[in-house]
Amino acid sequence: MENKVREIYYRLDQQFKTQAHLLPIEINSRFQRTLGQYCYCSKTNRRWFRFQSALIKDSQLLHQVATHEYIHYYLDTQHRIYGHGKEFKGMCRLLGISQKATFEVSPDFHRAKYQIICQNCNMMLGTRYRITQQFANKIAQSRCKQCQGKVVIYQVEIESHN
Repeated sequence: MENKVREIYYRLDQQFKTQAHLLPIEINSRFQRTLGQYCYCSKTNRRWFRFQSALIKDSQLLHQVATHEYIHYYLDTQHRIYGHGKEFKGMCRLLGISQKATFEVSPDFHRAKYQIICQNCNMMLGTRYRITQQFANKIAQSRCKQCQGKVVIYQVEIESHN
């Protein structure tokens, strides 16, 4: 996966005269909601990228997320612009990726161990990788916003992707 990201960054570096392909890339299996992240430490002037390990399953999504994070890098190094403002969206259009700050992924993309479901209408209200006792107590007192049914936590089996 790291090599695919470096290939994407090398092509973008050629286009924009930058050196993102030389920056460290971390693959993080603990990310649950974050797909990618451009990081900058002002104290050390260190820059690097982080990506969720599950992105290896979807090359199109990997391309979108890697390009999205590259735009953050480019705008930071060239213009000191942060966030998802006009300049960011303009770069997204230029590079042909979604202008949204978030990406839709299929429910089975994440390796969730638990699903939060309404017992009455069977609506899936969320997924979790880990459940704390405090969260379980909160769910036990919750009601579905759609039908006011009782909300429960189900453990799901995780398929191995090895």
